[in-house]
Amino acid sequence: MTQESQLEQNKFIVRRAIEEGWNPANLAVIDELYAADFLFHQESGEAVRGLEAFKTWIAPIPGAFPDIRYQIKAIHAEG
Repeated sequence: MTQESQLEQNKFIVRRAIEEGWNPANLAVIDELYAADFLFHQESGEAVRGLEAFKTWIAPIPGAFPDIRYQIKAIHAEG
């Protein structure tokens, strides 16, 4: 696999994680794409450690904010 095709594959995975995982809080996609020791840094500076903790954090968001939609403005993976 060339470096360019690897970068495109990485971008595809990130898009899929957001569009299919985060937006509907699809835990099956999150299980598929994220590592068990995933670390999520929140805007508040706090961290969510581990896949199960992250799923617990993200699962109620669509119920609390039914109109929420995460959008990717740019993906930088070059260099």
